[in-house]
Amino acid sequence: MDDFIVSGEYKGYVYVGHAQGNSEQERKDPTTGELVTVKVPYYNMYVLQPVSDYVSEDYQAFGFKAEKLKCFDASVWAGLVPGEQVKIFSDPSSKKVQMVISEAAMAANKAAAAKQKDEKASG
Repeated sequence: MDDFIVSGEYKGYVYVGHAQGNSEQERKDPTTGELVTVKVPYYNMYVLQPVSDYVSEDYQAFGFKAEKLKCFDASVWAGLVPGEQVKIFSDPSSKKVQMVISEAAMAANKAAAAKQKDEKASG
């Protein structure tokens, strides 16, 4: 794994990794009503984010906080590299991450769109 630098200047999320697998959970069988153990897939993504810069008499924080975010599936982090600055979009009802977009990819797409627009205007 390569090293990366996390900038305190960036106030968003930084992707640092992910995990997926199956967990055993007890569920009620709808036909018998008995508790049965089933394997349920999980998809977790790990990110860093600067802590709040809010300061009061009772609170002060410094640095970054690490978070584990539940995701819908593994496609959420496809193509991401640890250390990448990202924007995260979640489903409010399930609180699971639906989509993650690289800030660098968004900037490149905006630059390409602006270049196309300029070429059309000048051509």
